[in-house]
Amino acid sequence: LRAFTYKNPLDVKMMVQVAITEESKGKKIERVFRGKVTNFNQVTSTYSVSEGTTIHNDITSDKIQALQNPNVLKWSYDGKYIARLTIDAIQVYELPSLQLLEKKSFAAKDMLNFCWSPKQNMLSYWAPTVGNLPAMINIVGVDRKEICSRKCFDILEGHMHWQSEGEYLCVYMTKQQGKKRSYVLMFFRVKEPGVPVELIELTEPIINVSWEPSGDRIAITHGEAKSATINFYSMFATVNTNNNANKKNNTNTKSSNSQNNILPPVPPSTS
Repeated sequence: LRAFTYKNPLDVKMMVQVAITEESKGKKIERVFRGKVTNFNQVTSTYSVSEGTTIHNDITSDKIQALQNPNVLKWSYDGKYIARLTIDAIQVYELPSLQLLEKKSFAAKDMLNFCWSPKQNMLSYWAPTVGNLPAMINIVGVDRKEICSRKCFDILEGHMHWQSEGEYLCVYMTKQQGKKRSYVLMFFRVKEPGVPVELIELTEPIINVSWEPSGDRIAITHGEAKSATINFYSMFATVNTNNNANKKNNTNTKSSNSQNNILPPVPPSTS
């Protein structure tokens, strides 16, 4: 039906992560930053990458890592569409013609990854914190109507997980404020008016999240791998709050309304 051209994840304008060594007060300091490829020098086989308004040159291939994969095609739940990411955009193609939907891409500045809802023709995508710009989480329909948008500051990593019925979306992220690192989970009630969003912030790394099949509960594994804790939360508002923490087989069971586990609403983003 159609052949898609291979795209190099390290092409100019693609998002990358770079490890560099800098000298400060006579000491060499290693650090990592994210930016966009601005040039590839074919003579020296090195890259130039932007970090805000600063351009870092002579970056070798062993110091640069692609953050986007433009060669992965993702199907919508009903097989009517297929999509791929490109520079600052998502391209959605209609089946069976495989023509670009409405002959234009979905704008998604600095977007790193996207997911289809498992039950509706809508896309969720996220873009990381870049310089002073906040991270963005967006949900949009194939009609290009924005369903929900949230801003988050100081975000390093993000992962999206849809509940199997497409009723809820969980996005868990790594947050860095100075030397303090925390781990944030946001829960989007996609089918409710206004798409309410609730939040949990943990002090331990999140290892995995797993939705109950066709249900409202979610298991969150966090901590160190050898001594991880599994917490269970329910998206139902009417939960028995008398049993705040029930331990069974070294597994903590907590409701979304339990003590220290209330999911406070997150206000909508403002432009």
